[in-house]
Amino acid sequence: MMAWGLSVLLSFWLSSGAGTGVGAGGGYLLRSPGRLFVNPALLSYQPAWSFRLLSLGMEIGNNAFSVKDYNGIVGDTLDEGEKTALLSKIPSGGWAFTTRIGIGGFEWTAKGFGFSLRELTSFRIAIPKDVLRLILYGNPIGSQYQFTSDPQYLLSIGSLTLSY
Repeated sequence: MMAWGLSVLLSFWLSSGAGTGVGAGGGYLLRSPGRLFVNPALLSYQPAWSFRLLSLGMEIGNNAFSVKDYNGIVGDTLDEGEKTALLSKIPSGGWAFTTRIGIGGFEWTAKGFGFSLRELTSFRIAIPKDVLRLILYGNPIGSQYQFTSDPQYLLSIGSLTLSY
């Protein structure tokens, strides 16, 4: 039972973005094979059948900077105040990058039935804050650095879905 609950949580967390919109908003209204992953109960409300041979959804993010922050520093020489501001935005665990990728190989629905094959992958890597401090300020005499960061991970799940 616990494994089933974990697989349900991970399927929502790692679901492909194809057809679900930002943050799976409105996912309960899907009229495509994507409803297999968001709300299979809607299979009975489709007109006839649907088919998708290949789909890709991807999400890329970080835990420190927004697009506005990035645009503010691109092409600029950083002064001490800007370097300090950049470092202050980075959490103590480091600058983390997270990517989630969902690849649907084959998705088919007909009336109340649905079948799909897909691969879901998520990974996270963090650059320690001291490494970024070293990059921005160099290595002054007498400085010591300890490179530690939050745990890194890679999670990959193959999924075969059959719904009625």
